Formats: sequence, structure tokens, C-alpha cells
Amino acid sequence: MSFCDPDKWCRFIVPSDTNYVFHPTYHKRIPVDGIPHYAHQCWDQIIANKDLDLPTQQVLLAQYRCDEIALAAIEQFDTQIKPLEQTVRTDSIIPSLGPKMAIARQAVLSDFETQAQRYHKETFQRKFDELRATVDLRLHVLFRAQVTGLHSLCVKGFEEDVAALLRKEGGEFGKVVMQCKEKVMENFDEEAQAVVIEGTGWNYDHDRELLVQDVDAVTGRLRREEIMRLSEKLEKQVKADVEEPVSLVFAKPSETMWDTLIAEFEKIKDAKVEAFKQKAVLGLNATEQDVTDGVEGLKTRAWMCLRDRLDGETEPTHLLLRLREKYLPPLSSLASINGASFEDKFRYDEEGVPRIWKPSDDIDNLFKAAKESVTRILP
Repeated sequence: MSFCDPDKWCRFIVPSDTNYVFHPTYHKRIPVDGIPHYAHQCWDQIIANKDLDLPTQQVLLAQYRCDEIALAAIEQFDTQIKPLEQTVRTDSIIPSLGPKMAIARQAVLSDFETQAQRYHKETFQRKFDELRATVDLRLHVLFRAQVTGLHSLCVKGFEEDVAALLRKEGGEFGKVVMQCKEKVMENFDEEAQAVVIEGTGWNYDHDRELLVQDVDAVTGRLRREEIMRLSEKLEKQVKADVEEPVSLVFAKPSETMWDTLIAEFEKIKDAKVEAFKQKAVLGLNATEQDVTDGVEGLKTRAWMCLRDRLDGETEPTHLLLRLREKYLPPLSSLASINGASFEDKFRYDEEGVPRIWKPSDDIDNLFKAAKESVTRILP
């Protein structure tokens, strides 16, 4: 063939020529950058005296090139994801993690698709799915860590918000809890949704249920603490309220003093129990069991307050002082009947001067005289 003959070039440059070399039916769908590797494989088959199966060589070429392209894409992906993986904590979240993951995922898949889609279609699709599964698995670890950290922050934030609002004057427990719970759930939904990448099928429904359970558990604990504080407050009021009835009955003892005291105590106790029920049910949203346990505890505390007050009132020193005040008139009244208390008679002489005891003093007779003088004025 002469290279100077224009008719001979028609088969290379004229598509309508019957001998056109680059007719579409002859196209093997081999990208230009894959031709050297493809030719090398074909020549290896010929050298090995094996049957040359061109479709198989195309699949092998696609596998080889797709693996190379995927490896390069993963290396670029690592430069974006590894710094995020190193900052993962179970009690904190990574700012703007969702957009960062989405950008990295889109970049690696787009890069692979752009370069590898020119090869054998089925092989490309299989390798693309494998790459996407690998990338999604890496990103899912970050997703789970983010949701776990968000869970911890929400539980901690809920408890802190409730405590802060309760410290404010007039803060009602039930309203405060409802307000804080709505706020924390909205925040959780917003932050969790931000790290859900479209097309991955991820969801955080189970995590949301666990958060609701933990928030309810914290609410129950805080409610019990509020019930305990309420009981302590009412206990202090009971102590103050029983002071006067006990003092009155002991100031004027009688056969019915105990009946009178118990009746007054029952009024005080019933009033505090009713106040506790109203506060626990309306203000704390307490369960029936919490109210029952709280009422029983308050009743026990009230009885202990009464018992402590009675123990103080019937202390031997205190009791003797009251008996002395009741049955021994003051010195000014005894003076009118030329008498005095035993202590005055025994410790002081006729002129009111304290006695200085000497071994020669007749202590027995002085004691007897003082005792007889006091006995005469006792009722």
C-alpha cells in the first residue's frame, strides 16, 4: 500500500467507506488510558498460547482500573475524614459534621464515577457499589459517635436547664420539665437530622426513644428530690406548729392534756399532708405511688417532730423546773407567811447571808428544819 495514494486513506478517514477501520461495530469500549494495559493482557494471552477472549480481557481491565481509581479516591477521602475521626468523643459533638461528611462522600463517589464509568458497565457498577458501601461504613461510625455524643449532651443539658429554672422564684416543676423536655427533643432532632446523609438510609429513631427514656428517668429522679425537699420544708413547719400546743398543755397540765395535745397535732398533721398532696400532684406531676410514699414519709416525720418536742419537754431537769414552779410559790409570796423555799432555808441563814459550812455546824438539824418549813406550804 502506497502512503501517497489518497484512495488508500479513505478507509481511515471516510466513515462511509465500506472498509472504514473505525466503524462502531469494531469498537471495544476501551478508554485511551486503558489501552496499554489491555494490549499487554492480550499479548500475554497470545504468548501463553491460550485462547484470546476479548470480553474477559475487558472485564479484567475494568477491574484493574476501577481498583486503581477507587484506591486513589479513598486516599483523597482519608485526608478529609481522618481528622474528623480523631476528634470523636462520646460526650461531645463535632460542629458541622453533617455537611463535612456529605461533601467528602460526594467528592469520592463523583471522582470515581467520572473516571471509571468508561469501563465495562457491570464491573463499574459493582465496584461503585463496593466503594459506596466502604465510604458509608466509615461515615456511619462518625454518625453513630455524633448521635451518642448528642445524646449525652442533651441529657446533661436537660438536667441543668431544669435545675436552673427551678431555682427561679415561682418555678413549677411540672411546667419546667415539660418546657425543658420539648426544648431538648427539638434540639436533638435538629442536630441528629443534620448528620443524616441523603441516600444512606440512616435513621436515629431508636436513639430518640432511648433519649426519651433517659429524660424521663432524670425527671423521675429530680421529682423525687423535689418531693424530699417539700417533705423537709413541711417537716420544719410541723416543728414550729407543735411548739405552742406542747408548751400550753405542759404549762397547765390536766387529765385531758394528752387528748388535747393529740387532737391539735392531728389538725397540724392533716393540714400538712393535704398541702403535700396538692403540691405533689399539681406542681410536681407526681405518680400515685410517689404521693403515697411521700405522705407516709411525711406522717412519720411529723410524729418524730412531736416525739422530739415531748422528749425535750419531759427532760428531767426541765420537768423538775416546771414542778418547782407549779408547787413551790415564789419567795415574795412565801415571805408573807414567814417561809421560803427549801433551797433558801438551807443555803442561807436568817439574815439571807449564804452559809459557810464548818465541821461544828449541825447540818442534820438545819436540813430537817428547812424540809419541815417547805412541807408545811406544799398543797
